[in-house]
Amino acid sequence: MLGFVVFGALASTLILAIKVRKERGVFALTLIAFLCIAGTQIVFWMFTYPANQATNNWTMLPDNWMALRTRWEYSHAAGADLSLIAFIALTWSVLLPEESP
Repeated sequence: MLGFVVFGALASTLILAIKVRKERGVFALTLIAFLCIAGTQIVFWMFTYPANQATNNWTMLPDNWMALRTRWEYSHAAGADLSLIAFIALTWSVLLPEESP
């Protein structure tokens, strides 16, 4: 239901990366965060969503439901890992000392 929030996170992180592009360290960390957030979407649409569709959002179980469940669980773990890396990268970018001109 709140999937649209991810698109806000993607857009705001991209805008931030563009704004800080002249500060190498901050830019690199912000870009890492953006790529990780984009990665969560790739993982969701390639693995989580198809499993949800194949099981009608887990209201019915097809013959291969155990394999789908495993794929679904690993995709959630991968998405969580990518989100954590994005959070750490953004937090780290804020803590970097300012670069001298």
